Amino acid sequence: MLRRHFARWTHRLRPAVDRITGNPAIQRYFPALADPDLWHLNRRSAARAVAVGLFCGLIPGPLQALGAIVCCLVIRANFPLAVVTTFYTSPFTIVPLYVVAYEYGRLFF
Repeated sequence: MLRRHFARWTHRLRPAVDRITGNPAIQRYFPALADPDLWHLNRRSAARAVAVGLFCGLIPGPLQALGAIVCCLVIRANFPLAVVTTFYTSPFTIVPLYVVAYEYGRLFF
């Protein structure tokens, strides 16, 4: 039941993906974005995308989404999911996240 509902939902997104990847500027300057592995949502690409999104969410400033897209092109992860995952940081959550990251790094090193 849930799988059928999810399949219908992703099927509705397909025209938007075709419109993005069919853009002449995208085809000319960024042909790697037409790779179907970047758009299909399966277990491996979703896990990679969440990992990339969590990592790139700690990049300061407005470069989070750009960093996520570049990392997804390198490791072939689902980049819409990675970009959405970078939004876990907000002005309310960034300070505790940096404290936890600092303590974890201090523990690691």
